[in-house]
Amino acid sequence: MEFAVSLVTWLVFLTALSLLYRVGLSVMASGGFCARGGPYQIATACSDSTVVFGSLALPVIIVAVLVNAGFVKAWGPALAMFFWPILFTTMGVAFLRGARLDGYADVMGYILGVIFIVMSGTPFLLVKVLRGRTGWDVLALRVVPASAQPDIHVTLDQAGIPVVTRDAPRVTSGAANALSGAAFIVACAMIALVISDLLYTSV
Repeated sequence: MEFAVSLVTWLVFLTALSLLYRVGLSVMASGGFCARGGPYQIATACSDSTVVFGSLALPVIIVAVLVNAGFVKAWGPALAMFFWPILFTTMGVAFLRGARLDGYADVMGYILGVIFIVMSGTPFLLVKVLRGRTGWDVLALRVVPASAQPDIHVTLDQAGIPVVTRDAPRVTSGAANALSGAAFIVACAMIALVISDLLYTSV
């Protein structure tokens, strides 16, 4: 059940993020501004897809993260840990790409793109992993559940001094497990791209 919830929430998150990315590019391609409705004449009208998915994408992302954090404890990479880096890196790339569009070409796009990527924390996370301060097991598809954590025992020696001993962990997350988690995210991303493309073109 946890794996099913993890799979669905990752798919929903990445699909909504892909739609938000496309909405951002659509707005930037129209000059950076568009509108729909109201009593005034609109110079650049937003497309139906921009209106629908621009309104729904972010709330859906938040719901997917909350559901994943509430129900998934052992199966699947923790979405709550990765949603911020993935979200801001994606939008940073959108700004960098948007800065090259004819309708939006502006140095501010490059500035915002760099700022968003720095705010994502992804560069710092990569440095921590490469320097060994954070293990690759953060990507593990099957994390060590609380029940498998080593038990701690406190006993007294002959002098009455407390001695702490720890059992060996019964479950470990190695490099292969980390790779399986990365493959899980990549597979979800590929499926999400197909779903988002179908949704975006259908509206």
